[in-house]
Amino acid sequence: EISSTGEYHDHRGRWKGDQIEFEPLEYLISGKKATEYLRIAFPANGKLTLSSTTETAEGKSVLECTGNRVEPK
Repeated sequence: EISSTGEYHDHRGRWKGDQIEFEPLEYLISGKKATEYLRIAFPANGKLTLSSTTETAEGKSVLECTGNRVEPK
């Protein structure tokens, strides 16, 4: 992943059941340390969930997304 600020994020993880659990990723953003915790899961056929928590000295930022595959018409 390359972020909008041009930083390269190399997320490494392993499959565990229906999800990929990634190792915590530490990086600098605007010169300050950040740690991202990422999880992607496929709970059912055609469904996806993504959870990302980024921790900095200022606190936590949480992003949670869900998606459903839509068949083209």
